[in-house]
Amino acid sequence: FTYAAGVWSVTDYQLQRLETVHRCALKRILGTAITTTNAAVLNETGMVSVATLLESCKLQFVGRLATVEKSRLVHKIFELEFSNHGILAEAHNLVYKFKLREALVKLLEGHSLNWNDLVVQHVKVFCQKYLKQQLLQAVKCSGLNINENLCTAWYLKLESKLASFLFKLRAGSLHLEVEKGRFKKLIREERICPLCGTEVEDAYHFIMKCPSLAPERELLLHKFESLSSVEESSCSGCVSSEHNDTIFSFLMEKSFGPKTEDESKCMHEVVQQLHLMWVKRCKLLHREICVSNPEILRTQSSVRFESMLP
Repeated sequence: FTYAAGVWSVTDYQLQRLETVHRCALKRILGTAITTTNAAVLNETGMVSVATLLESCKLQFVGRLATVEKSRLVHKIFELEFSNHGILAEAHNLVYKFKLREALVKLLEGHSLNWNDLVVQHVKVFCQKYLKQQLLQAVKCSGLNINENLCTAWYLKLESKLASFLFKLRAGSLHLEVEKGRFKKLIREERICPLCGTEVEDAYHFIMKCPSLAPERELLLHKFESLSSVEESSCSGCVSSEHNDTIFSFLMEKSFGPKTEDESKCMHEVVQQLHLMWVKRCKLLHREICVSNPEILRTQSSVRFESMLP
């Protein structure tokens, strides 16, 4: 995809189309809604925007031109155009944008530098600042931790239904009442849990408080306690049923960094149990809807009977 991208000339309209396709493809892979915050998608997948990727390729191409032998014509043209803001004006602006001016001067003076690694590091710093700003402004996922290493969240390597479920829970796009109420234009205080009817149904209420899911929650806490027995676990000694905030933070925030095989296995069981809580919640809600509206139940029974006919 990035072959010769350093010399591509892309119009604003073409770049916008590429960004749209890129974001839609990521959301389709994650199994989430098209309305999911773009910053959350990039943060969790460890991907960068198409614009940033093209800019990185152009900067790497600048490094290759700067290291060409000074006696060659291409190097002389590069120095002339770059210093005079000629046809390489865009590259000149990118060098300043990513704060690589000093490194480029050293490279032109003949110093030995790993230019490509410097470009990657500075692009990472730029993306971290951008994602931090975007996530702080986001309404649904302002609590997400910044992906400092631009790596893929570990849970996205799980089976697709679990990965998609946990991503939607973390990104605020899971169909809880706090999310559904946005489309109904309800104020937050009116987005009440349909199972217990006591308070707003957000991620914390679903995971830690809803009394209708108490049995499944006990199993979830038991799975968490098993993590404390895993050697060198990042949550060792801090997970118990008395530390709900710690457990919630672990699920919603701590999802980056290397994981041991044993720890990954335990976390897979935790996510699986959390997904079973979601399945139980959906079943309870579906049953209440059918009881309150018998017509739905009769229609479903009719459909099942007709499907059994030859």
